Formats: sequence, C-alpha cells, structure tokens
Amino acid sequence: ITGIVGSTDRRIEYFDDPARLPANEITNPTNVTVVDGTIIYINVIDEGTSVFLANFCSNLSTITFTVNPLPAVTDQNNLNNPAETVFCEESVGSAVRDNIDLSILDDNVSNGLPNRDVTWFLDVGLINPVPLSPNPVVSNVTTGTSFFARVENTLTNCVDVAEAVLTIEPRPNDNPIIAP
Repeated sequence: ITGIVGSTDRRIEYFDDPARLPANEITNPTNVTVVDGTIIYINVIDEGTSVFLANFCSNLSTITFTVNPLPAVTDQNNLNNPAETVFCEESVGSAVRDNIDLSILDDNVSNGLPNRDVTWFLDVGLINPVPLSPNPVVSNVTTGTSFFARVENTLTNCVDVAEAVLTIEPRPNDNPIIAP
C-alpha cells in the first residue's frame, strides 16, 4: 500500500472492529495474533491530498486472514513402528547399520495423507539434508540416532517436522559347533 509508486504520504491505521474507533486501533500491527477468518479493518489516509489537516482523503478496506493448519506428522520409533525403525547391526559387535533408506518412513511420518512432500535431514534445524541417491539413504547408524522429516503440505506450503529414532539391535554371537 505504501510501497507503490506514487503512494507517498500514506498513513495506515489498523483496527479490530469495523467501526474503526480510536479505542479499537491496533497500535502495533507487527505483533497481532490472528486465527482463520480474522478480519483486520484498515483505513488508508493520503496525507498529501490537502493542505487542511481535517480534509485528508482516505479509503476503508479489510484484510481477511486464512490460517492453514500444519500438516499432521507422527514421530517414528521402536515403540510405534518397530518394523521400520529397528534394524540388526551389520556384523556381530559392530553396533552400526549401513544403507538404511529413510523413504520407507515417508508414509508413516506424513500419516499417509496425499499432497505431502517429505525431505529428510540429519538435524532438527533442517540445515543438513540426508543425501539422495536417489532415495535418502543413511549409513553408520547407531542406536538412538535421530533423523528429521520435513513434511510439507504441497497445497498450502505449510510445514511440520517429525522425528525418527532408529534402533540398532546386536546380532547374536557365533556359537561354536562342537562335534560329539
């Protein structure tokens, strides 16, 4: 509104009531809590239209907010999904597992809902993505290692994060075969 070419000398007043009374003015419009359907009433005043302070031209309008919900996500671990989060170690005593394809968890972290993109990360801050080749495959995984799924609703562009904690189980030790 104020950044348009030729729109200098504009002042905007924000209100939480259609009457736009001074008592209902939002004095700090950069810190307002809204929910879906919230209407903010605005008054745009052109302070450059008159030399008389009382005769400024103005225009009334509204802003209606749409607040989309975050996509539902479900953390994954050995308690709610042991079939896809618990693995045997590579070799006896190694305590690590290689070549785990995290995409097997995509439908679980996104609750199997349509229009969801899942991207895997090594950190909760979503800074370091899991390398793709072509799927997100991780190696040298030890028990308790967490990976983080950024789940995006592709219709609303809203994002939430799920955590997957993997468990690596030890293989049994070799038993010597003793002949009678």
